[in-house]
Amino acid sequence: MPPPGVASAAHARVAINSLGPIDNLQIAATGLEPGKKYWVMLVGGAEPQELVTFNAGIAGIGGAAIAQALGPLKRAVAPSQVEHAMKLEVRLEDKGGAPVLQQR
Repeated sequence: MPPPGVASAAHARVAINSLGPIDNLQIAATGLEPGKKYWVMLVGGAEPQELVTFNAGIAGIGGAAIAQALGPLKRAVAPSQVEHAMKLEVRLEDKGGAPVLQQR
C-alpha cells in the first residue's frame, strides 16, 4: 500500500518462502513508473537494508515488475514480542529513495 500522504497507483504482492536456513522473498508489483529503478528495502532497524533492486517494465506492460531476494527474512518481518518487526518498503531510486509502497 502507498505510504500515508502519497498518491500512487502502485501495489504489490510479496511472498516469503522458507528454503531451510534462508528464505526466498518474491515481490510482484504493478502501477510503477515504467522504466524507473526501484529498491526493495527492509526498514525499522537502525539502518534500512537494501534487499534487491529492479526496473519497472516499459509502458507496454504498465510498470510491472517481479523481483527476488534470498536471506534470513521471515524472522525480520514477522512481529515479535521481544523486538519490533521490520517492514518492507519499495523505494524509487531517482527521487532520493522516496517510498512508493509500504508493508501494512
